[in-house]
Amino acid sequence: MAQTKLGLEYFCDGFYFAESLARRFRATVAEKTNKQGPRKAPDYILTDRNGRYHVVECKGTQSSTKYRDRQLFSLDRNGNETGGVTQKKTILFPASSAGERLACGVFLGADGGTEKSHLKVVDPVGEPILSLDEQSMEFAFDPFVRSLAARSFVLLGLPASAGNFASPDGFIEFPDQMHVSKSFKESRRSFLVERREAARRELENLSGGGVAPAIREHAIDFPYPISVRGRSFTKVLVKHLVDRECVFQAIESPMADDPIRSDDVFWGKKIGPVAFTSSFEDKEEELDKEIRSTMKFGGISSTEVIIS
Repeated sequence: MAQTKLGLEYFCDGFYFAESLARRFRATVAEKTNKQGPRKAPDYILTDRNGRYHVVECKGTQSSTKYRDRQLFSLDRNGNETGGVTQKKTILFPASSAGERLACGVFLGADGGTEKSHLKVVDPVGEPILSLDEQSMEFAFDPFVRSLAARSFVLLGLPASAGNFASPDGFIEFPDQMHVSKSFKESRRSFLVERREAARRELENLSGGGVAPAIREHAIDFPYPISVRGRSFTKVLVKHLVDRECVFQAIESPMADDPIRSDDVFWGKKIGPVAFTSSFEDKEEELDKEIRSTMKFGGISSTEVIIS
């Protein structure tokens, strides 16, 4: 049986992707997406180096493989399909951009248990509730950049900047209504103005660091030493670094609210595949005094965990 790697590069929260394309750029929506239930948006939308988009729904349990299988597919009391196979139906891409549509379920076996850890991947066919045509695909890059950058801003302690960039017109905080009142419009307008000012204040606090990455650190002492292969560890340091230029671009650029396309002069160069490195190796030898692991998100941000 032939095996191939998907070559995944970027990922985006499925609900945010669906809502962003549907409400900011008016892609075709067959039904409203939900955060729960059979019409829930898939967990992730991922792209690969060939420009294809993959839809992935994730399930997991420590109960049993039988329960894991029910998470992937089962029937409710009315006989309707439910589970991962239906939740991942919600987004359909044009043939030229469509990749895999997968529902993945993992069972984590307990040490000494009767069942071993097991991953199951299924790929049934179903009708989507969000359908993207070729014209809509020019906006598909936008939610990847905004969600990744906004997540980095939150970890840096910049909630207003994150919200301002992820939802510039307030589509997350102020869902569409059938009949929008004058007071609703005024509340949304006031909220957006206040949040943008808060983002600028956050930006002022970063202005003194030059071009060096902005850093936020958290040190945590273990309640008791942890021994791994002859070495004792007592604490962990989590460092989150964000490119300052990304924060400035997200808040002060006059084009910050416009659709971000893959050929964008700034963001097209900053976004990149997720890269993971670690000094920890699964070998039977004594460890160094520190274990360092880093996850890098293109040129936007990185998170480093140091155990010592």
